Amino acid sequence: MRSRPSLPLPYLPVVIGAIVGGLLLVGCGSKEPKAFGLEATKTCMTAKGVTVGGDLDFVASTATAGAFVGTFPDGNSATFSFGTAAKDGRQMVDAYERFAFENVRAGLPDVLKLNRNVASLWKTHPSDTDLNIFTSCLT
Repeated sequence: MRSRPSLPLPYLPVVIGAIVGGLLLVGCGSKEPKAFGLEATKTCMTAKGVTVGGDLDFVASTATAGAFVGTFPDGNSATFSFGTAAKDGRQMVDAYERFAFENVRAGLPDVLKLNRNVASLWKTHPSDTDLNIFTSCLT
């Protein structure tokens, strides 16, 4: 029976170092950014004059981390659907696109936005002020 040749002892620290380094790189790889929270966002938006409340549409009612409707001081409103991770936000946007009536599908990119784990569907094109209120409250 032949035995396998073993590495000379001087190479052992190099091999162990390479293994440990590889494991550290895998462990520190591209981590998903922290998901935005519904309650903190809602509280901040309310403090900035947004009225919270209203009926949720079907897609928003399935949001894994909750949803709410916000009406801005200028009268525009939006439904904000929160997922537990970025992939959930993407899935909600996909669902809105899938369920959109043919006559609104072309204009959807103007009123449907994705911010990490949050899908927002606006009643009309959001003003810069409204978008700023919303994005500044995402925490």
